[in-house]
Amino acid sequence: MAEDWKALTPARRRSLVDALKAKQDSFNQANSALSLFLNFAFDAIKEQQKTTGEILLKLEKPISAGTLGNQTLKLDASTTGNSAKTKKLELTAEELAALVKVMRKSHGIFDLQPQILREMALIYSCALFDGLIADTLQTMFVHVPAQLQSGRRLTYEEALAFDGRQDLIAELAQREMLEVTRQSIEKQIVYFSTAHHVDVLGLAGVRLGDIAKVTEQRNLFVHNNGIASTSYVQKHDNMRIPGERILLEDEELKESIRHLDRVGNSLVNGLVSKFALQEI
Repeated sequence: MAEDWKALTPARRRSLVDALKAKQDSFNQANSALSLFLNFAFDAIKEQQKTTGEILLKLEKPISAGTLGNQTLKLDASTTGNSAKTKKLELTAEELAALVKVMRKSHGIFDLQPQILREMALIYSCALFDGLIADTLQTMFVHVPAQLQSGRRLTYEEALAFDGRQDLIAELAQREMLEVTRQSIEKQIVYFSTAHHVDVLGLAGVRLGDIAKVTEQRNLFVHNNGIASTSYVQKHDNMRIPGERILLEDEELKESIRHLDRVGNSLVNGLVSKFALQEI
């Protein structure tokens, strides 16, 4: 007799819980890697900006002093014991002015990099979050095909294109997953609450408005160059005006990543508790 695809057997339940935890572990490892990367990257930007600034001050000194003849500059200095070693380079006044111009531009770029890094981090953190939701849904539907019951239908031609039931279930699971993940975060939260009885926000201790603001910021950074829309201002940030660029501060970024981390982990924990303890 064929296996009852509606039954959540103990073996299937264990397999589902293990698979969900594996997805959760991957999500948490990626978030930890992101946190470490941000620490290193911000420190590197500050160090490079400091070094460039020090070099620029040395180059500007003869200009500010009004001595624009040929210059002998110390480009590098290191000390070994009591002996100092230096390297020198002869520059004309024109060459010095050109070098200063390049260094000023380079130094100014460092002012932009922290904001770029924050935006990239928010976009990547949201991508990890979206990936966890997609992986969680796909895993759940494949292990518990009964969750796929709906009014949607396949044509005979579509059904016959699959070699076996597992392939068909995997395809249906992907279709259902895409249907859910294309929706707004607000609708996704409602979906998990109504369809799977998991109070994601309650478990996470995060407000719907907070998580919705994070995902909307990501959308604006990706699709609108970070320019605040009228709906974004009305819903999430009345201190800003439409058309103004969103600027992330360090603490805001950290809080946004924490929100995504808590909601993602609470979703998996809620589903693990549900499927580990009861039949559907």
